[in-house]
Amino acid sequence: TITVSNALATNYRGSAGNDTFVVTTSSAQSTILDFDDSGNDVIDLSDFGLTFAQIQALSTAEGADVRIDLTSAAGSGGAGTGDIILVGTTLASLDSSDFIV
Repeated sequence: TITVSNALATNYRGSAGNDTFVVTTSSAQSTILDFDDSGNDVIDLSDFGLTFAQIQALSTAEGADVRIDLTSAAGSGGAGTGDIILVGTTLASLDSSDFIV
């Protein structure tokens, strides 16, 4: 488990096995360098109270990466948080099994 709760923008890399990236409402912009979207890694966004459909709506492709816009997401208490950037991940490869809501 990697807790992404730093107030500073940070890059994260998981281990060789299954990783859980826990993102809180106090997290700054975070870049996950090695997210395995084939079901091995998950992102815990339960702090936000979002549905998978809302996560999809907040997600956009940026070149070869995906940005999840959490800056004004529901559940952030109005304070917002930084976005999540998934390096080398496509929108089409993300599904509900990649997230803990």
